[in-house]
Amino acid sequence: MISFQDMMGELNRHGAVIFFYECGGQPLSEVMRRIRSEKTDDIAIVVGPEGGFDIAEAESLRAAGTCTATLGKRILRTETAPIAAIAAIMFATGNMD
Repeated sequence: MISFQDMMGELNRHGAVIFFYECGGQPLSEVMRRIRSEKTDDIAIVVGPEGGFDIAEAESLRAAGTCTATLGKRILRTETAPIAAIAAIMFATGNMD
């Protein structure tokens, strides 16, 4: 876990960044199609703290060029959202074959 500002400074170190936003975004399948077309294997994920991101933080992440995605209609806990996200990305990239 790092501060929001430290995390923002790390974003440009990755080929793609997926911002999982509890208030919505594109389905992960669409985001993964876009990332695959960019041919990057370096994917970082951003998952919010308990209580979620505030609107200004979400706008900062979008302005930084992240791909905003959703993990579906359910709001997952901070402890479980990264596990669900990583498992879905691994499946989508063929890393579970």
